[in-house]
Amino acid sequence: MIAPRSLLWKFLLVFGPWLPHTTALSSHGPILVVGATGGTGLRALKGLLDAGCQPSQIRLLTRNPDSDTCQALASKLGFQIVRADLDQEDPTLLQQAVQDCVGCYLHALQGDTREVTLGGDVRAQKLVRAIRSSAAPGCHVVMNSAAAEDEHGVDRIAQMHRIEDVFSDSQVPFTSLRANLFMEELWKKYTRPAILKGKFSFSVPSDRELYLTSVKDMGQLAGTCLLESLEIGQKVNVAGDCLKASEIATIFGQAQPTPCKHSQGRIFALFCKFFFKDLYQIIRFYRTSTETTNLDGLQQKFSFGLTDLATFLDETEWQNEEKSYQDFGDVNQVLLAETTRK
Repeated sequence: MIAPRSLLWKFLLVFGPWLPHTTALSSHGPILVVGATGGTGLRALKGLLDAGCQPSQIRLLTRNPDSDTCQALASKLGFQIVRADLDQEDPTLLQQAVQDCVGCYLHALQGDTREVTLGGDVRAQKLVRAIRSSAAPGCHVVMNSAAAEDEHGVDRIAQMHRIEDVFSDSQVPFTSLRANLFMEELWKKYTRPAILKGKFSFSVPSDRELYLTSVKDMGQLAGTCLLESLEIGQKVNVAGDCLKASEIATIFGQAQPTPCKHSQGRIFALFCKFFFKDLYQIIRFYRTSTETTNLDGLQQKFSFGLTDLATFLDETEWQNEEKSYQDFGDVNQVLLAETTRK
């Protein structure tokens, strides 16, 4: 005998694309968030809250629920912390984590490391199976991916696009938010110190335009898609600004005491070509990519304004030399302090 839940699931798979989307399910009920307890994930959580998600509604999937970050998110803000490992064979904990979820935001299914980490598509397959067996019918998955044309030549981006394929082929309602260059990357220790001294070294011509994306915007867009059932089945490129490399340097100079100029970093690029394959792929991509992002279309589609570079530098206190990339992982500074400041 087939369970009623299974019948409902099959009905939605067959007829879901033709049914009108409503906010009834997505406005209430748990949302699973994957990969947002490290790196810049807290800024994505800030975006989810700005979109209207409630902390008590969000389940944060983590391998280490006892970490200081997870404990602070639970005790100070009321997030649900659930333990599961997408690399384990036993699906029990993952099924429990996704139980009755009406939405899922994938901030990351692979590590933010210098070398490309593999296996994101396998983890995605496990998550699909868990969603089908345990989530609420029609559970909408929104993913943080990367904007790129088909022939991009970057292993890291190819991993993300393989994850997209897993969900696109699964019949699970799915939206891919394809980010461009994350503004938060400019805070890293191999980038920011030189900029503060007046040199923005980025291996592209000075007149090369770059699309820039805020992690917080990605979270807010994801929350909006989940709460309002927007863009199901779509791939959407996301950026809040588009500037020439020389213009980026000028904006840095306006946000800090020291003027800043762009440098193409030719020697660094040559060094990477021979010794750091993954990094050189990214350098080559930014030099040659023909992918575009419709900034005006994004601003018209969503009710909130996406973040431009000058606003990002102001809100993250770029000029404060005592702050660092590690501060993006501080619950007090990213979530509590920004909430208080607002």
